[in-house]
Amino acid sequence: MARAASTGGGLRCRVAATAAAGGAALLPVAVMAGAWTLEPGTGQVIVTLESKLATQEFDGSGDRVSRSRYAKAELSAYAEYGLAEGLTVLFSPRFEDVNDSSKWGGARTGLGYTEIGARARFVRFEAERPGVWQGSVVSMQGSVRIPGSVDDNDPLLVGNNVFEIDGRLLFGTSFMLGPWSSFVNAEAGYRWRDGDPPSELRGDLTFGVRPRPDWLALAQVFQVNTVGGGSGGFKAGAYTRVQLSVVHDLDARWSVQVGANSVVAGRRALAENGVMLAVWRRF
Repeated sequence: MARAASTGGGLRCRVAATAAAGGAALLPVAVMAGAWTLEPGTGQVIVTLESKLATQEFDGSGDRVSRSRYAKAELSAYAEYGLAEGLTVLFSPRFEDVNDSSKWGGARTGLGYTEIGARARFVRFEAERPGVWQGSVVSMQGSVRIPGSVDDNDPLLVGNNVFEIDGRLLFGTSFMLGPWSSFVNAEAGYRWRDGDPPSELRGDLTFGVRPRPDWLALAQVFQVNTVGGGSGGFKAGAYTRVQLSVVHDLDARWSVQVGANSVVAGRRALAENGVMLAVWRRF
């Protein structure tokens, strides 16, 4: 049986936030695995609740076709800490509830993937006289993703019960868009997957802008393409997910985020639509 490319599990919102103090825009602070690293001794935790629903999927030709209802609710935590200058460590567990009414589906509630890794900055450019352009960074990140279960008998775990290693190159740049502090974060990665599922090429692009010091608007695109088709019934697939969200800073330490996302194109992938709510805590 051919398995669709998974649009869950490893997909996480990756963004970078900009801060303002005294009316002067500062360089972005890394959030959710952006290219920027945290200052030593500082950290943040982001807890996200996301709900996804699919009643269609993309076939091997990229056309939308009807399918049985697929629903997934996921609670995840993302924590990162500045271990040293230019080095940030990260830890991200998740808990999920999945219901698939197709003949190959079923229901499952339990631990999803847990990710452990680190991000190292190796290039930083800063404008001597900040104006339109403020600075850029280049980083590398590596992480290990541990499945919540390795059960081969649960159809909902097929393709999501293998160990994974994710490596990526990240670039971030901050600038002024008129009076608004803005940034772009781009990532290119390779995710090796153990066993039968095919490995993946991953590309993430985020644009963020602050129309006000306490509001951040985000537009993001996530692209995933399998490397070949794997084995054991897996076939090549791909998907493109688009997410729009806004973040409101309640104070210097707390923020809330709301957003919506949709898989707008793909091959052998779920045509999911989702909503998300997140709470950020900086320390």
